[in-house]
Amino acid sequence: MIINEYTRSELITKSKDPGFNRYKRRMTVGNKEIIIDKVVIEQPIVNQPNLNVYFKVRDYICSIQLVNYMLRVRDLASYSKYGYDIRKVLEIAMDQTLNRNDILINCTCLDFYYRFSYSATINNYGFRTNQKIPARIRNPENKGSGCKHLMRIINAPYLWKGKVITAVRKAILSNPSLLGG
Repeated sequence: MIINEYTRSELITKSKDPGFNRYKRRMTVGNKEIIIDKVVIEQPIVNQPNLNVYFKVRDYICSIQLVNYMLRVRDLASYSKYGYDIRKVLEIAMDQTLNRNDILINCTCLDFYYRFSYSATINNYGFRTNQKIPARIRNPENKGSGCKHLMRIINAPYLWKGKVITAVRKAILSNPSLLGG
């Protein structure tokens, strides 16, 4: 069975489908940009191919699973021309994961739950979501891919990827066996 998930760019494109003006409005709250308050990686990352990252955006917790990120880090670290420059390896793995690999998403806000979690479940891009009831009232055509909190995170990785790389680097430096060596 082949599971067809979505890449970051596919999720952004799917979210722009209902209309670009709505998409632009969703990148702000009032006149303010959505601010990512806190970034946390799930521990332990030993022997895990994926990296689970949690973001605090306003009052909500957004979750993203970077599929095969740690696997890519291990491969790059062992076969890389960058040697033991772990920061460079982590940056390259992050860029490759965000642009090529699948990501899974979730948010604790009600907009995601009532509007997008069914679509995330049936299209296999939901992270720890299992919504079997379609959104017949709020999103009958299953347009869009996520709430404004998730779209801000997905659309602007420059706001958070440095924090994630730093957290993973600290974990690797404190436990070099994370690289499988």
